[in-house]
Amino acid sequence: MKICNDQNKNLRKFFVTGLFSLIAFAAVLLGCLKVVNAADESTYPPVSASELQYSSNFQKGDELTTGNSAQFKVNFNAPGSSQERVHAGDVFMINLDQDVLEKVTMDLSSTTSSVDPNKDFNLVVNGGSITVTAKRDLPNVQQLSIVVSGTIKSGLEITKQLVNVQTAFTPNGQAKIDFPDSSILVTSGKSDGGGTTPSDTPDQISHAVFGGFGGFPDNSADKVEKNYTDNYVGRTEATSSELTQLYYQHTQDAMSAFGMIKLPVQVAMPKSVTWTLEPTDGHTIDMDSVVPWVDSYGTGGLYHGVNYDVMTPGTYSLTRTPDGKGAVFKCSTEAMHPGWSIDLTFYTPTTPWQSTVKGTGAADYIQMQTSLQYVDQSGATQTAGSHSVQMRYVNPDQTGYTPTLDLRTKTADLSKSLDPDFDFVLGTVTSPEFVKQFVEDAHDPANPLVGDQTIAAGYTFTAKYDGSVFDPAHPVDGTYTLEITAKNAQGNETTKKTTFVVKNSQVVPLPDSAANIVIHYVDVADPTHTMRTIEVPGYNHKVGDPITTVTPSQGGLNLQLWIDENMPDSYHTATTSELKSGQVQTPLPTTWPAKQAAITYYIAKDGTIPNGGGGTTPTQPVTPATPNTPAIPTVTNPTATANPSVVAKKGEAVYALKKVYLYKNNTFVKQDRQAGYVSKPRVYRPMFVVTGYSHSKNGHLRYKVRDVNHLTKNKGKTGYITANWNYVRPVYYQSKHKTLTVINPRGVNAYKNVNLTSKVRNYK
Repeated sequence: MKICNDQNKNLRKFFVTGLFSLIAFAAVLLGCLKVVNAADESTYPPVSASELQYSSNFQKGDELTTGNSAQFKVNFNAPGSSQERVHAGDVFMINLDQDVLEKVTMDLSSTTSSVDPNKDFNLVVNGGSITVTAKRDLPNVQQLSIVVSGTIKSGLEITKQLVNVQTAFTPNGQAKIDFPDSSILVTSGKSDGGGTTPSDTPDQISHAVFGGFGGFPDNSADKVEKNYTDNYVGRTEATSSELTQLYYQHTQDAMSAFGMIKLPVQVAMPKSVTWTLEPTDGHTIDMDSVVPWVDSYGTGGLYHGVNYDVMTPGTYSLTRTPDGKGAVFKCSTEAMHPGWSIDLTFYTPTTPWQSTVKGTGAADYIQMQTSLQYVDQSGATQTAGSHSVQMRYVNPDQTGYTPTLDLRTKTADLSKSLDPDFDFVLGTVTSPEFVKQFVEDAHDPANPLVGDQTIAAGYTFTAKYDGSVFDPAHPVDGTYTLEITAKNAQGNETTKKTTFVVKNSQVVPLPDSAANIVIHYVDVADPTHTMRTIEVPGYNHKVGDPITTVTPSQGGLNLQLWIDENMPDSYHTATTSELKSGQVQTPLPTTWPAKQAAITYYIAKDGTIPNGGGGTTPTQPVTPATPNTPAIPTVTNPTATANPSVVAKKGEAVYALKKVYLYKNNTFVKQDRQAGYVSKPRVYRPMFVVTGYSHSKNGHLRYKVRDVNHLTKNKGKTGYITANWNYVRPVYYQSKHKTLTVINPRGVNAYKNVNLTSKVRNYK
């Protein structure tokens, strides 16, 4: 059956183009693991047909329309003493005789260290042909489940087009194991009721529940600080035995959805509606996240097409159902027109994963019901029936969470590469700093963001180009596409694409350009592990030119400063006494090389005891006789890390050591960001003047500041920044120092007299 056939995806932009993303994922179900010796691996026979089982989420001849999900699953099970195993080169093949699927990606959950998505499997999509290939032998895996899922493309302009589906599993070097052939009827571009103009208005009022937020902004973030995101990926239509299925990525313990009422033609227009959305299985809608919308609301009775606005408070009522689980919405339709729609966006939390409790985490699902009563034009109360959908995570076998990954686009204007505000890291995909500059946010509930973090602890990234490859040593103008994979501490991954634009590469004197200098940071305590790699671009320097200590604005490079500013957190340059036997700190080059120079740079963790326990006793800093402690507002029950040990005084200048944001309010949410400030060498760090103090709802100290970066567009802006010592510190020295560092690129002058007369010299 079809739910609410008079709903219309053409009513709004997202019904025209989308909710049509393709999610490809594979869930690895591993159990009954048998450890074997490497010498015995070659004795394992290949997979046989008796150990394989294939299934799909559709029956032969089912109709799938734009946005519907098609899923293909193969299970391998070699129980007990069975010897069959997956080997390198084994292929799970899906072949559709027409190209009706799009944006194929692979997402494998790591339920065991025996299987790694990137190391063990390779997904390739070529038109209607999809293959998942094992990249190595898996002798320890006796149970494996691979699922590939995707949605039907939009805009194909076909109706019930027959698409034949063939699937097979081919063990490397063995005969192909065919699964039963199947087929689907594909309809793309089809309207299923409603419309974007009054002429498309249905005859009767209708209502339904859809996944995600479609074209609606996520305004719930203004009301609830749970950092939920729209994690919907696709749907399958109802059948005679199953409800409509809405599918979600398990990036969080909540699912995003919206309910829709489509108003009918004038003769059937209701006077008012009473609408109930409620889970029928014990879950609870998060009422703080519910936002009501209406098409062309408040436009004075004139029809202006699709124009959604948040409904004005006071024009509706929103309460809980008697059991407290659902939402009841009531409003008059007096100011509305036929063909308009009323919508409620909302989140419904799910049960966090518990290892000892079944049906938690990604295995949890929600049954959501919408029911509608209305008052007709005669004043009688009518019922428009009820409809239900099931909301599920795409990979119910997943342990932990799929990362939430937001990427940004960037532009590299190479004519400005020496400017202080040039914030593009030039490098290759092997450089973490190059890749991370495109990451806006990366986190999940098990690995949350702390303070001003934008990347949660434990996250690593890999990247590859989709198409043309950017060479920082020989740049070429153009648009480049990067495919970035984020992996969290639990081994779960997600992959997205972004682009960056390179322009004005022709200003670089390429014929005699120098090569890059590559710095590999290596921990003296673990010399086999490279902690970080950065590339210092040489394309805007000539081979043989000296690498001096002048600042970038003077056309040179302070290589040591570049190294220090990219030092991993809580590390420092290893001293001679900290180097281990056989370790030698490579001298830094003094001239620009003709060939790439790779340098192993030894670093030591802060607090490391030098070899032999030697070292210099640190000098006790001098405390001012009468310290001036700023007045900080009192906070009830602040957290243990609410206030840093050193607090800048009111009127004092501070600068940012790492990337920070300027926020409108003291409790930081992404929507309140006014400006972002990237990490820069010390001489160009963004500066602020502290004008006051405040605390977040969790008790974290915030500086109220004024931007004093005189040469930038943000000069004079006011707001709040973090007071975290690791991110923001006072500009000026807090105690006596024997050595002072001049940070003004032009240096400072020394004078004989206090009124700054009789210049002695300039210090740089």
